[in-house]
Amino acid sequence: MSNILTNLDLNLLKAFVITYKERNLKRAAERLFITAPAVSVKLNKLKQELGGELFIKVPTGFEPTALADHLYERVEPLLNQLYSDIGSLRGFEPADLSGRVNIDLGQHFISWFAPKLFSLVKSSAHQASMTFNGFSENTISNLRHGDVDIGIEYARVDTPKDIMEFPLKTKPLVMAVRKDHPITSKTARVEELASYGCAMIELNLDEGGKRWHFIHEAERQCGVKLEPEFTSSSLEAVVETLCHSNMFCPASKHVVEQYSDKLKSIEFVEMLDLVNYPVSLYLHRRNRHSPKHQWLIDQIQLGFSTFNV
Repeated sequence: MSNILTNLDLNLLKAFVITYKERNLKRAAERLFITAPAVSVKLNKLKQELGGELFIKVPTGFEPTALADHLYERVEPLLNQLYSDIGSLRGFEPADLSGRVNIDLGQHFISWFAPKLFSLVKSSAHQASMTFNGFSENTISNLRHGDVDIGIEYARVDTPKDIMEFPLKTKPLVMAVRKDHPITSKTARVEELASYGCAMIELNLDEGGKRWHFIHEAERQCGVKLEPEFTSSSLEAVVETLCHSNMFCPASKHVVEQYSDKLKSIEFVEMLDLVNYPVSLYLHRRNRHSPKHQWLIDQIQLGFSTFNV
């Protein structure tokens, strides 16, 4: 192996990291804004420097070798830190932010907070594009691989050591029902609502049993056994189902405010620890000093600190 540090082109490592993430030459080329043959040339140069194969061709694209796995684990966090440090030396201007920002939001937040955050970001970062997806079992892995910048969801039970967690201010959990629901009081017990049936917003994850956390706590704290009659990760589907039934659905008060023409909220008189369940922002530790990510966190905290939907 030649002395790789003497004449090493950082662009070779950048091409490798992107290709490792994409597992596809064409998609890697699109992200690097070069041609697929140019990416192939860079990978071949790096292969020669290292003296071993990095990828094996498969029908769907590439699969990394053990050498590639080892290189990625070492190089990817170093490259991210390097670009972050250089960016902090140059100073960060939101107007210079370009490319795509990827945010994963929990199902209780995506419908009302995605448009709000988009508006906040675009007011200063005119060149930026944003993609919002649901927070899922893959979000933590995608944070590690750099495919997701920030995740927002109800607080995890066991946050991994390489993932940082920041608390966010939010409105409490309420029981959402249709505007003309038979229960007219502003509060109710779970036992009273149980007879009308329960709908649930699917969280797309089962970490720590959180997917059915409300159901478990209703039985543990109130002795009420609930069986969801309707579940969906589509908030619109849940809302429409509530509007055409007497069912209730535990939801953030933000959701009820968003659909105030269709829904009303009934507040809990029990399970108060669950009512104020914390919401957190998740960030990979390598981005903790990134000016871009710090600015995004500021925009998110600003958006969560104001309750008008």
